[in-house]
Amino acid sequence: MSQAPHLTYYDQQSDTYSQPNPVMLSDGLTDVFSGQHMGFTAENVAEKYNITRKMQDAFALQSHKKAADAQEKGYFAEEILPVELKDGLMEQDEGVRKNTSMEKLAKLGPVFKQTGSVTAGNASTINDGASAVMLATKNFALENDLSYLAVLKDTIEVGIDPKIMGVSPVKAISQLLERNELKSEDIDLFEINEAFASSSIAVQQELNIPEEKINLCGSGISIGHAIGATGARIMTTACHQLGRINGRYAVVSLCVGGGLGLAALIERPTEKKSSRFYELSRQERLDQLVSQQRITTQMQNELNQNVLSEKIASNLIENQISETSIPMGVVENIKVNQKEYLVPMTTEEPSVIAACNNGAQLVKRAGGFAATMTQKNVRGQIVFMNIQDKEGIVRQIKENQTSIMEKAKQAYPSIVKRGGGLKDIEIRDFTEDPSFLSVDLIVDTQDAMGANMINTVLEAVATLFRQWFSEEILFSILSNYATEAIVSANCYVSFTDLGKGDAAKGEQIAKKISAASDFAQIDPYRAVTHNKGIMNGVEAVVLATGNDTRSMSSAVHAYAARNGKYQGLSQWKIEEKYLKGTIELPLVVATAGGATKVLPKAQVALQIMDVNNAKELAKVIAAVGLAQNLAAIKALVTEGIQKGHMALQARSLALNAGAKASEVQKVANRLKKKQMNEENARKILQELRNK
Repeated sequence: MSQAPHLTYYDQQSDTYSQPNPVMLSDGLTDVFSGQHMGFTAENVAEKYNITRKMQDAFALQSHKKAADAQEKGYFAEEILPVELKDGLMEQDEGVRKNTSMEKLAKLGPVFKQTGSVTAGNASTINDGASAVMLATKNFALENDLSYLAVLKDTIEVGIDPKIMGVSPVKAISQLLERNELKSEDIDLFEINEAFASSSIAVQQELNIPEEKINLCGSGISIGHAIGATGARIMTTACHQLGRINGRYAVVSLCVGGGLGLAALIERPTEKKSSRFYELSRQERLDQLVSQQRITTQMQNELNQNVLSEKIASNLIENQISETSIPMGVVENIKVNQKEYLVPMTTEEPSVIAACNNGAQLVKRAGGFAATMTQKNVRGQIVFMNIQDKEGIVRQIKENQTSIMEKAKQAYPSIVKRGGGLKDIEIRDFTEDPSFLSVDLIVDTQDAMGANMINTVLEAVATLFRQWFSEEILFSILSNYATEAIVSANCYVSFTDLGKGDAAKGEQIAKKISAASDFAQIDPYRAVTHNKGIMNGVEAVVLATGNDTRSMSSAVHAYAARNGKYQGLSQWKIEEKYLKGTIELPLVVATAGGATKVLPKAQVALQIMDVNNAKELAKVIAAVGLAQNLAAIKALVTEGIQKGHMALQARSLALNAGAKASEVQKVANRLKKKQMNEENARKILQELRNK
């Protein structure tokens, strides 16, 4: 627009030329039918719909705030192609005035009418810009495995009185929704160009569109209204922001000179295989993971094996007669410390993986999880009984720590070479029974779980103690209470994402989640179920990676009672416009040794996760637990836990009713429309078979 030329017009009758006239004004900003500048039509709208100057300025201020917030949070990043200039890259719109205010806007005078209300501050800006969209048929996109942002469901064009052209979206959108049998409540996002605040306010009021559903990132008043590019720009923004809020439908609309109004209905993809992982068959999922180079063909072959080899099964346990199989799935959206993970989970419970994925997606939009683990040590105990000289034992152990360290090193020299080994010695007595004394060895087991390692070290040191002391040693054994292996994770979720674009609704949900978290701190009955939800995710990853679920569960539940009563392991609090979640877990897991190296699928699971060591694995597991907890509490305080849970139980009910593999999905689909129980599943199955 800044480069638009000035033209002179030749009058053949008088053989004269007019004064130079900006083509942008004559061709772009003047209504061809009414002959009025677009600004005068905005004044007409303001008068007809009683839109005051103050209302227009407030709307403009809100537009700039939305755009500034979107820029700060990076919402435009995926839809903007940076332009290389002589002095650097231009990566964002420069018309956004984040420091504007009602006071500043009030100082601007009317532009088109002396007594008018339309100003440069509450109208769209004169700016340069370009935008492009690429269209393809849906079949072409699917056949060529092309990712796409949205499906264009319908478009409509209407006409109204050119003198009030700015409100043409009212008629266009109304007819569009009616033709598609939709209501305003069905639309997750309205992207309607802001040419003038007066027109935008009138459109919003006439259609009764909630503030939280319209122009989430600002529009023409703040971002700009580059003539000829705005249609493509608002469509692009709508596609990206609809995806960001995880919505289904968006309406895109704008007014056009001559009284025309355009509107389009778009829908997020439902058949985009690249992102709808859960809709694929098991084999298609594996094929996709191979094509994405997330697993190798050798790993795929192992995952296709549904039983352990006889050699492994018969040598892993005693009296082996068969196997119990539990399905393994993956969660795609776990982002921890800026690294994205594909996380295998082994569980028999429907909805666990779907819920974890849902929780992880919410967190990912706000940047993902942050996790820390300063140490991964394991405690072992040498317990004396019937002690007579506690002070003497304590004194001699403290005076001979070097000898104890050397004995431990001799017992397991390989772990010392890898940077591990005995790190500390603690002595504990017990007021409940002073005849006992526990000498605790704190051992760094590196990437192994370390049970055999610690027990070997303990028995070697116990032999030394028997030479020193007459008191009887009751036993020497590791402790599974991993207080020297605490992993912490935290995350944030915005109110807007919690409310699916509705920040006010999201804030109410956040407050309920926080309250539910508080209740789990005071009521052990709720705390047990609260923690069970966390363990749905934690145990599933621990099992998938071949780690010890019993050891881990024992430690975690003991940690939940560390303050003298059983409490929730996670906490959720409000911080400004976000819900913050935190969790601490004692996690001793391994990426080396034990079943992690014996079980082929455990090895594959670790390769899929691409974790470099045991600490990294523990951090991911803690994040999974927090994601699982978020999804569970959110469902609990909103729609109720049964709605989502039972929807995913449909296939299990179909199997229980006796459905064959080819019948399961058909029964499940029909069952979702009825009361979910096995009796109805049987009736549906019978109806299908009688056809």
